Amino acid sequence: TVRLQFKNIHLEDISLEFTSKVNGTTVAVDLGKFIGNDAEFSTLPNKIIADKLFLEQTTVNVLSTYHGDTATRSVNPTKTVVLSPDFGTGMVFDIHNLEMKGNNFAFHTNEVQQAPKFNTNHLSIKNIHLNLSDILIRNDTLAGTLKLLSGNLPGFEVDQFRAAIRMN
Repeated sequence: TVRLQFKNIHLEDISLEFTSKVNGTTVAVDLGKFIGNDAEFSTLPNKIIADKLFLEQTTVNVLSTYHGDTATRSVNPTKTVVLSPDFGTGMVFDIHNLEMKGNNFAFHTNEVQQAPKFNTNHLSIKNIHLNLSDILIRNDTLAGTLKLLSGNLPGFEVDQFRAAIRMN
């Protein structure tokens, strides 16, 4: 069991890239600034707890080349999982406040290309501003209050969207 506790975390100007040997997905991150206050990470259970997380000027690019092998995939018709609140991670997240300013995220399938309009194979969200509070994610719960969401996608812009989410 590992349990790490942090009063303050401050990271700036870090770049990393990871490519999965299992499915070929590549994730590249250019971290601008990350600040965390009163945070804890544990492995039994797998859990991240934090009072406040702040992310600014960070870019995440994902390239998926995985097609799967439908010929050898086993099918179990008695067990169908439509959606798991923890998105299948097995992680618990308990975060009081999450704020993001000026971040970018892109997800591309097979190749990187800039789509002139909305395209699910080439999602590119720019200038993401986000403020979430009371986030709780585990295998049976997804909850939080979205105080602010703004961002630009090809074809449309979201500005000052708000919502409360509760899913059990």
